[in-house]
Amino acid sequence: MSAEAERLFYRLLVVADDYGRFAAENCMILAKCFPLKVGKLQPDDIEPWLNELESAGLTLLYTVGLYRYGIIAKWGKLRYYAVSKLPEPPEDICAKLPKVSENSNTGLGLGLGFGLGLGKGDTVVRRKRLPDTEFLETLRVDPTYSGIDIDKELGKCRAWLTAKTPGAIVSQQRFINWLNRVERPMGGFKPNAPRKGLFIR
Repeated sequence: MSAEAERLFYRLLVVADDYGRFAAENCMILAKCFPLKVGKLQPDDIEPWLNELESAGLTLLYTVGLYRYGIIAKWGKLRYYAVSKLPEPPEDICAKLPKVSENSNTGLGLGLGFGLGLGKGDTVVRRKRLPDTEFLETLRVDPTYSGIDIDKELGKCRAWLTAKTPGAIVSQQRFINWLNRVERPMGGFKPNAPRKGLFIR
């Protein structure tokens, strides 16, 4: 593989969406992946590099309507966002993608987690997650989160995520991150009490 094709692949990893999809029109790739090279590089320069990546099994190209799209072959799904802005690949392309483990799905849309195609062979390996109800109950009795209303914070997290991205799913990992940012009231702290050492008398 040429150095230019390898460089293109790393830049496609940055511009691809949460499903590993990207607009594969040469002019779009040139503008997004090589913005400082516009004028020095031409859209036709992109085509052989894309062909190299597809031949190496790193990307797959497909056409929907009048436009060409691509997908990173061993990407996996980041399930934080439910809808991709780019069209789904046709069935023959999807058949070449790695299969997502059945263990990643829990019933309430809370514990789907995420994967980046890490694992053995062509299968995305994911560790089993607790069912949502068991996961929440574990958090309620965990001393790390004592003093935090888990159900109230879950509601706030869902509202924030829905406002940011309609249809998005709260994962267990996202909720843990949310809880770790919650400020707990510190015992014995009185906001209106005079604080010593702040002023020189």
